[in-house]
Amino acid sequence: MAPSLSLCMIVRDGEPWLGPSLASAKDIVSEIVVVDTGSVDDSVAIARRLGARVIETPWQNDFSVARNVALQEARSDWVLFLDADEELCAESRQQVTEAIADPLALAYSVTIVSDEGHGAPSLARVVRLFRKRPSVHFVYPIHEQVLPSLLEEAERTGEQIRGLPEVQLLHHGYRPNGSNLQDKQRRNHELFVEALQADPENLYLHYKFADSLRDCGGEDRHLAADRAYQVWCGRSLTERTRWFESGELLAVVVASWLERGQRDRAFSLFDEHPPRGFASPAYEFVAAQAYEAVGQPTAALECLERMDLWNEDPRVTHRPGLRGHLSAVVRARVLAALGRDQESLRFALSALQECPEYSPAHLVQAHALAGLGRTREQLEVLVQACRKFPGESPVLNATAQALRKAGLEQQAIRLQRLSGSVVPSIPSPTPPTSTTFESNHS
Repeated sequence: MAPSLSLCMIVRDGEPWLGPSLASAKDIVSEIVVVDTGSVDDSVAIARRLGARVIETPWQNDFSVARNVALQEARSDWVLFLDADEELCAESRQQVTEAIADPLALAYSVTIVSDEGHGAPSLARVVRLFRKRPSVHFVYPIHEQVLPSLLEEAERTGEQIRGLPEVQLLHHGYRPNGSNLQDKQRRNHELFVEALQADPENLYLHYKFADSLRDCGGEDRHLAADRAYQVWCGRSLTERTRWFESGELLAVVVASWLERGQRDRAFSLFDEHPPRGFASPAYEFVAAQAYEAVGQPTAALECLERMDLWNEDPRVTHRPGLRGHLSAVVRARVLAALGRDQESLRFALSALQECPEYSPAHLVQAHALAGLGRTREQLEVLVQACRKFPGESPVLNATAQALRKAGLEQQAIRLQRLSGSVVPSIPSPTPPTSTTFESNHS
């Protein structure tokens, strides 16, 4: 007998996307359970019209409480959680049905594809499909997680948490015509402050709060990072080693230190807690950028190669961009520094294919072409980049450098005047002065 599957969802004023979201999985589930936390739009009526069993419950400023209500109401062998602004891709339905038939599987991470309305969509992996068990539940009031209880269940039963990256959930919430990202950030900030007042030593909340502030600017993000690190250091070595988000926290902390010019502090941390000791793509990534910035491309490349290995592990946090154009450009720069220009060009082209609006990818492509002796193609790439990014000084400078090297001094001087800066004598793709990786909104 085939295992049964419940679609579970928590909703509040989800009318714009709720209908398509529920319909996207309706044909492969035995039931739909919707927990409504106070909608004033037509969400409840839409859910019932599509056959959902709706449980109306007051909002308690705690996402895990609401998700656990849905989980407790589910009656099937497996549970698939969607947000109200997500759709299960039609091509993924059969794969979900086949995956839950595996007797050795406990849970699967799937790919969240977020359309943010500009450039390529961002990809992240999150555990959303898992067996219903009495011990499996969500924790944390904001950026709630089911993975901690699943890890304990897997250790107890020997079942496996696996990756199912080909199953995709399309996330519409960050699109311009979707729900307002600033409103979500404001709501989340209020929830974090309230949660930390109630539980001031909660390590996960400190980490996620610091991570959420990275997109907001201001000194608060550095204060939050320092506080998260302080709380982390207050834990025992065993707890710090076993905690599944330690590497992600350290990535946020190191990024903050490097932004403030505290490079020595970052490298001391790498010595004491090497990135290879944590299952964290983000920690490897910020370490790679730090090593690149001080002219250690071999160490940077080792971090990037380990990052690729961690990216295949469904149990670790997968941030948007770290499997795509961001890491591809850093790797292209590192390979160029090692004189491996053909490989550098391959990664630059990969980044451009995914995100053609990312100007550093054009610069590193041009640098790789120059290293291969293809100077005419290098100039063509740079001239096109100048047209595509007319206000960006790094692009103008790189083009002026190439023109000067080609003996076109007058053209270089004109571009130098446009950029308003002095053109360095050696053309090279410029490493970042601070680390770059996307915050994890999931």
